[in-house]
Amino acid sequence: MAETSTMAGYGSIGASLIGAGFSAYASIQAGKMQQQMYELNALIGRKQGEYAIEKGQIQEQVVRYNTKQTIGKQRVSYAAQNVALDDGTALEMQKDAAKWGEVDALRVRNNAAMEAWGYRLSANSQSIQGSLGMMSAYAQAGAAGISGIAQSGQTLALMKK
Repeated sequence: MAETSTMAGYGSIGASLIGAGFSAYASIQAGKMQQQMYELNALIGRKQGEYAIEKGQIQEQVVRYNTKQTIGKQRVSYAAQNVALDDGTALEMQKDAAKWGEVDALRVRNNAAMEAWGYRLSANSQSIQGSLGMMSAYAQAGAAGISGIAQSGQTLALMKK
């Protein structure tokens, strides 16, 4: 009878250790999956940031083109009225249009940079979350291993009584 009890005890110890091993493995695999998900989100965020800059560059060019169009229309209008283009009000109006067109172009550039910064910040946060998730998985795996060892030790101690 004692042998049966001893065999059952060792079986319980083995089952505890195997269960702890499976639990640790599952924790690590879940952590890897979580890290991959966060890294994919980070990659998407970085790509969105790049796209925001490219989109801003195109919009900036459009604003500058439209400003040139506006100045050209002003010049045509003044010329049709026989107003000197390089003097007085006509010249001031063209300068103002150029100045405010440049302000608009720079505002577009700044907005694109801020949008890209937000995406990069989010991407960095996602990368950190992935790393923390992996660290948490290793901690859970370690806890499962320690728990399995402790339970096995407790079973072994009860067997020795």
